[in-house]
Amino acid sequence: MRFLYFGIYDPDFSRNRIYMRALREAGHSVEECRDSQRGIGKYFRLAGKLIRLRGTYDVLVVGYPGHIVVPLARLFSRGPVIADLLGSLSDASTQSHGAGFFRRIYLSCIDWCAIACADSVLVESEAQKEYLSRRFGFAHTYAVVYSGTDESVFGPRNEDGERAPRPFVVLFRGRLTPESGITHILDAAELLRGHDDIAFRIVGYGRLLEDVRRTIAEKRLGNVKLISEHLTFEAMRERMQDASVSLGQFEDNVRLQRTIPHKMFESISMGIPYITGRAPAAEELLEDGVSALLVPLSDSAAIVDAILRTKNDPSLGAHLASHARRVFEGNASQSVVSRMLAEIASRLPKKAMSLAFELAIVALLLAAFVAIRAPGLDLPYHQDEWKNAEMVRSSISGSLSAHPPLMEAIYRWSGDMFGAGNLRMMPLVFGVMSAFLLYLVVKRRAGVLAAIIATVLYTVSAYSVLASLMLDMDGTILPTFFLAALYAYDRFRDVGSPKRSLSWLAATAALVFVGLLTKLSFILVAGALALDYLVHERHRLTARVVMYATLAFLASAALLAALLAIAHYILPAFDVQATIMHALWYVRFEGRGYMQILIQAVKALFYLAPALLLLPLFLRSESLRQNMVFLMYLGLGFIFYFILFDFSQGALDKYLMYLIVPLCAMAGMVLAPLLSDASRKDWVIGMLLGGIGASALLAVNFIPHDVMSLYPKTAWLSAVARGDWNILMPFTGGNGPLGFYVSFLMIAGGFIMCGILALMAMISARFRRSMLIALIAVSVVFNAIFIEELIWGGINGSAPAALRASIAYIQEHNIRDVITHADAGAYELNMLGAYAGRFYAVPSYEEGHRVLFAQHTGRYLVVDMPRLNEDGFYRKYFATCAADFETSSGVIHAYVYDCSESNPYAIK
Repeated sequence: MRFLYFGIYDPDFSRNRIYMRALREAGHSVEECRDSQRGIGKYFRLAGKLIRLRGTYDVLVVGYPGHIVVPLARLFSRGPVIADLLGSLSDASTQSHGAGFFRRIYLSCIDWCAIACADSVLVESEAQKEYLSRRFGFAHTYAVVYSGTDESVFGPRNEDGERAPRPFVVLFRGRLTPESGITHILDAAELLRGHDDIAFRIVGYGRLLEDVRRTIAEKRLGNVKLISEHLTFEAMRERMQDASVSLGQFEDNVRLQRTIPHKMFESISMGIPYITGRAPAAEELLEDGVSALLVPLSDSAAIVDAILRTKNDPSLGAHLASHARRVFEGNASQSVVSRMLAEIASRLPKKAMSLAFELAIVALLLAAFVAIRAPGLDLPYHQDEWKNAEMVRSSISGSLSAHPPLMEAIYRWSGDMFGAGNLRMMPLVFGVMSAFLLYLVVKRRAGVLAAIIATVLYTVSAYSVLASLMLDMDGTILPTFFLAALYAYDRFRDVGSPKRSLSWLAATAALVFVGLLTKLSFILVAGALALDYLVHERHRLTARVVMYATLAFLASAALLAALLAIAHYILPAFDVQATIMHALWYVRFEGRGYMQILIQAVKALFYLAPALLLLPLFLRSESLRQNMVFLMYLGLGFIFYFILFDFSQGALDKYLMYLIVPLCAMAGMVLAPLLSDASRKDWVIGMLLGGIGASALLAVNFIPHDVMSLYPKTAWLSAVARGDWNILMPFTGGNGPLGFYVSFLMIAGGFIMCGILALMAMISARFRRSMLIALIAVSVVFNAIFIEELIWGGINGSAPAALRASIAYIQEHNIRDVITHADAGAYELNMLGAYAGRFYAVPSYEEGHRVLFAQHTGRYLVVDMPRLNEDGFYRKYFATCAADFETSSGVIHAYVYDCSESNPYAIK
């Protein structure tokens, strides 16, 4: 394996030197990319070097110290990043150096960024791992690799070194800092001053050096020799050769509960009896009386007793030394260190791109997301859209009193930011956020490639484009809250720290509340998250956990009820009773319009396009677990929209936009492992087949098509049953924008073609990747045709273009008192002061419309999309009127009628 040591590390620091030597001696390649010069320029030089080294390493290791350059490594490394952090900078600065508040905050941020940007973090002890997990989270990131030592220098002592020296030498080596316990060692030396055969050797330097010198002089400690000059490793070994015992750390400092000094590994490797304070980190390796003597912290008398025990019982010293050496060989030898590093590196997922490249791809995807939708921002408002826009323009309160309070608030905030005429910016902005959150959620669950594919599918999905332009909550606002809550939920489940886990749980709950205060259908998200947690954590469910969960649910329900109750005082127009009555209005189990439900559900499937519907069928059994929450969400939505409530009188195809996000996520997770293994041959065959299929699909649109009226709807079923598929199907998108036509022959051909490709992929493992690549190519063109017709109408005609021409005529001729078909152009007419009402060409409304038409003396605006029935009342009535203005775009016609001389009661 090829390792690259990276950063501003000190190559002579023991841990770096030991690890690099161990890896090289184990046969691994270790190269270095290092710059420790002063100034900010070193970071730019390091980035440049790392970019030039791409492809030359498998794993990057950030050497110690290097916390601050881990984000740089993550940004530009093409391989996984292992950060050898040892411990926490902020912990060290607080416990050892008394750092001030702002420096602690600064170092804590560096710690967090370093941990968050690493694929694996090496720490010095299990105690350190537990501390970092509790404080920063990322419990799965940490790996304990003991520091070990350079065995070429600090190997077992020779024969001379193993003979008991005279005098009995007590060695302390290390930095002279308060936490080392040097004051307790000097106190022990003072207590042993009467033992002429015991000599203390203190080898070290640090901020207490002068204090140590002064103490030795003032107390006249003739049994203590201080060596403060810097020694080479060979010279240090010579000093340690003569040691009878080696001293560790003794101060009662919380940081030392987690650290293991290098001198411990050097001592036990050389076979020197080791005495140290009792602390969790030391006890991970050493056992009192077996491999070391562990004494109470900050206890000079205990240090004295341990020294005398070892001196007076040579067999004890030999026993400690031999067992300590075995501990070293089993846990910290070079062979163990190299094996552990290689195992950690091999478990990390291989990366095909650097973070910088990944960020560039994400930025490109988001830019494409906006670019595809931007031309549709000026689409005219339609149906409920114009009422919401008028509510914002006129500052009318209470128009949405039947919905939770945040819905109206979001519209008003959007109006403040973008203006009433640009409210389509609201769903687009939320759409961009939902695309980014989709990327984050899928990346955490299935990796970068799955996240990229899911975001690409979300970007090019026609249903997603419609959702990003529709002035409503269901398309992108609720999905944004869903994905944000799901991301917080995933973090809650992954975090090892109880404190941080509660923080993410609180964030999840807050986002669920935000969603519920926007629209009550967000209960689907709460249910999906709860069911997913129950399924995955069922083995941990006890009576106590169930009780707490029940109490939490009741408390949450009470809080939501309280928020809805007090919302009236914040938004006086909000009426909680109206919200409840509005929800109950949809609870009907008799008299449902099943035909309407079926038609709108099928239209939603057409919007989704073949890929999003077929790819989830390829979910493997092992993928079901990571997709469980999406499956729960889909299942609960089916029960909600098709069983519990009757949406036959509502815009069901609008509500079913909840399908887009989970299907994109699952499709991305299905495709990622398949496409990652696809060969060039797979791509060539797939793109060739897909290109042929897509070309055929595109060509079908230019075959002459019939334009059928919307009513009677049974005529559509009859035409489809007869095989008369060369008809144009109208899509009105629920609340808006204005409708458009798409060839039913193209739709049916696309689904049949993709269904055959999916079936072949299921049957043939050999050609599975090729068939799925072809399926995606065909599906992308399928979506592109929908998007083109929605925004431009270049094939079959543009209803917005016909409407704009009609509105221009009305404005130019100062026409007032206009009734419009299906509320087309209502916002523009209202702005001109010309709006007099609307009518829908529905057969069941005919009698009421006869009365309306008989009383109306103004004009009628008819954008004939969907087309009026040639044999129906409405077409016959307008045939008796004078057409003041007529325009067309493709097969879509628009008229301004003067019916002042017409009699609606004369129409049979």
